[in-house]
Amino acid sequence: MKSNESGWVLTEMICTLIVVAIITIGGFWGYVTAMQKYKTVKMTDLITTVASNIQTRYMGYSDYLGISTDKIKNMEIIPSDLQYNKAQALHHYMGGRFEIFPVDDVKNNVEAGYFALRFEDLSSDMCFELGTIKWDNNISSGLIAMEIVAKPKDAINKKMDNVEEYCTGIDADLFAAPDKGYAIACKNGSRQSFPIIPRYAWKACNCTKNTCMITWVYK
Repeated sequence: MKSNESGWVLTEMICTLIVVAIITIGGFWGYVTAMQKYKTVKMTDLITTVASNIQTRYMGYSDYLGISTDKIKNMEIIPSDLQYNKAQALHHYMGGRFEIFPVDDVKNNVEAGYFALRFEDLSSDMCFELGTIKWDNNISSGLIAMEIVAKPKDAINKKMDNVEEYCTGIDADLFAAPDKGYAIACKNGSRQSFPIIPRYAWKACNCTKNTCMITWVYK
């Protein structure tokens, strides 16, 4: 009898430990998923808020000439919880660099006709999340192009000199090339549209050590 009772208690303990382990693992993954969603929302809100603030501040101007990450520092364009570091560099909520720069409208011969917002040093997961979001690219938002590069060190100085070069007649093979780690979506004049479809985003966001980079271009 004592032996049977001990065996039963041991079985109960094992079952209890298994149940606790399942609940713990489930809770952990639930927490990780929730945090990823929270971070994605924070990053998305950052882009839309900054873009809207820039458009409002430059309303009435014919171009964005001279706009830069440093220039907007005192314009109340950046959310208050985002700070410049000692080197006057701006970083997004995931810790990577956040750059703002003008982009020429070559088609209409307008210097700095657009502006770009760039997130550097993204993880592949965050890159995928941001790349596949159904971004609001209607007339009021002004979003006209989005670029994903998995190896920014090779293209860091190629600051989308003009949108038309990238957003007209883009070959779909560019999206499918796994060795290039590159994808782009444009509102007009392209075979692709927002958002970048998952299978292309996965290939474009195939970066290691948080080296993915996304650029959004607004007018």
